[in-house]
Amino acid sequence: MTALVFISSLGKSRFLVRKWLCQFAFGCGLALGSLVSHAGLFTQEPASAFTDHGASPAPNIELENRPGAEAFTNITVEPGKAGLEKLGQVARAAIQKNPKSGLAHEVLGTVLFYSRDLEGALKEFQQATQLEPGQVGPWNKLGIVQMELGQLDVAEQSLKQSLKIKSDNRIANQRLGLLYEYQKKNADAIQYLKKGLVGTGNETLGVAPNLAQLLNQQGAYDQALEYLAPRAPIHIADANVQSILATSYLGAKQFANASQRYARALELKPDTKEFLLGLAVSQRKNLQLDEAAGTIKTLLAKHSDWKAVYVEQGELALASGQIDAADTAFATAVAKGANPAALDQKIASYYLEKKQPQEAIKRLQTGIVKGTAQPKTYTTLAELQRAQNNLNAGLETLLAGAKKFPKSSLLQFRIGSELAALRRYDESLSYFEKANQLRPQNPDVLRAMSLVQSKLGKHTSAAATAKQLYEVRGEQIPEALFYATLLQQDKQLPQAELVYSRVLQREPENVVALNNLATLQAEQGKLDDAEKNARKANRVIRDNAQLMDTLGWILYQQKRYSEATELLVRATQLAPSSGVIHYHAGVVYDVSGNSTDAKKFLEQALALDDKGSWVTDARQRLAKY
Repeated sequence: MTALVFISSLGKSRFLVRKWLCQFAFGCGLALGSLVSHAGLFTQEPASAFTDHGASPAPNIELENRPGAEAFTNITVEPGKAGLEKLGQVARAAIQKNPKSGLAHEVLGTVLFYSRDLEGALKEFQQATQLEPGQVGPWNKLGIVQMELGQLDVAEQSLKQSLKIKSDNRIANQRLGLLYEYQKKNADAIQYLKKGLVGTGNETLGVAPNLAQLLNQQGAYDQALEYLAPRAPIHIADANVQSILATSYLGAKQFANASQRYARALELKPDTKEFLLGLAVSQRKNLQLDEAAGTIKTLLAKHSDWKAVYVEQGELALASGQIDAADTAFATAVAKGANPAALDQKIASYYLEKKQPQEAIKRLQTGIVKGTAQPKTYTTLAELQRAQNNLNAGLETLLAGAKKFPKSSLLQFRIGSELAALRRYDESLSYFEKANQLRPQNPDVLRAMSLVQSKLGKHTSAAATAKQLYEVRGEQIPEALFYATLLQQDKQLPQAELVYSRVLQREPENVVALNNLATLQAEQGKLDDAEKNARKANRVIRDNAQLMDTLGWILYQQKRYSEATELLVRATQLAPSSGVIHYHAGVVYDVSGNSTDAKKFLEQALALDDKGSWVTDARQRLAKY
């Protein structure tokens, strides 16, 4: 395919700039071992703007089958201002000759961009997209210039238009990922940055550091390593990349590798306090306590006013079993602004590791008495009290915490959970509702609230809450099944069937969806469809009592009593403690006229469970014998 390429100052080559790290990717720092990113939109070097960051580093303008292509065929661009001016002249002449050449406007826009005339470039790329709306290149370049000008909403739409034309275009995916990173839409950023790396080799760093940093923030350290480690060997001379990778190794508990990367970052940027702190943490976790002490000594000598140093000094003292030294270091950290409640948690954790729960409880209670406790102090203390079988004390602790921190969603949620565990569902629901008001759309709260609503017989409300959870979690399969089950419970059968069907489109052999859909279809009288799904579930997992029970009961409804009996009796053998399965077997024997076996299975069902919804019917059938 014919394409216009650009020439670098190193000679006639397709590569304008080769950088290990994309020029506009990020700036970063380390805070207590965690990287904090501030993604930048603006290119430090214009030459890198339209490139694929090492995979295809030259801006590539397609010529084939485009109006006006003859003006640019076999054109090469010499470096510097003179080369740009010459290309600009060629582009303007092409526009005069063929005003409807989107290609000529794209080339001129590229020249203007490299000349830092962003407004002029914007107009040319807009014209190019209007003239040739099916070309990817102009949409990419338009989106990039819009990003440079801070027009983020329209930039997003331009880049998405490029992806409508070619969904795997790496430049558009990379730029969208960077845009979303800047906007702190991390889930979207991760999605597009991953796509932006597809098809690039490990010799290309590209946007892998941005992606790894976002994955670190989500705690997905193994994924971060998967994307970044093969692309970032130890010799790369970029301290930020080394520190991102070090954080990934630290989170993945590969402490020796983390130490190595922090040490390399320090070679590149000596005495950087964040890198020194990361090195100390990784050394401590790798049980290199003497080396960690040496790193802390260096930190204290150079950054004696930094509270994080004293926090880590206290952590190191705890690792060495020196509780008094830890207390001293933590007290200094508090004096310099550290959170005393967080440090109490660290000492409580130390006591728990030493199997001294009472000492941990005392430490947390001391913080409460001093007035330095935070919501997590109360929740941790309540957990310890519960572990000591002091349920009332645990609940009282949570209630006291909620009184002190009435706007803490965490405490409201934990009180609701405690009451639900005690089956005090009416009381627990009000706390879940308050937690949801304080922190809307928290998945844990929504799930718990929906379950309690279901327990209280508020099936419509439970399904509505489950729908919120389903939407918050991005329609993930576990939440979809949860939502569909509650819809089914509320007799919203068409809606439940739709959700189950969506699950099966993604996972055709999901046995939960197959089984539940089969029961739903049977309830609607769609017995042939129900049988089909139930049989598929039984093929996926064989000899499962619940799945066999579903199929057997469907066969019973089809009046295929012999087949139903065989399945249900086998199911009772696999699940001898299930009352409902024994009841189903008894019913089939009853309608088949086998009174002896009907009586046996129905009596066994009632012996196993006398509270099921089927109990009244079982007793009425038994009364006949």
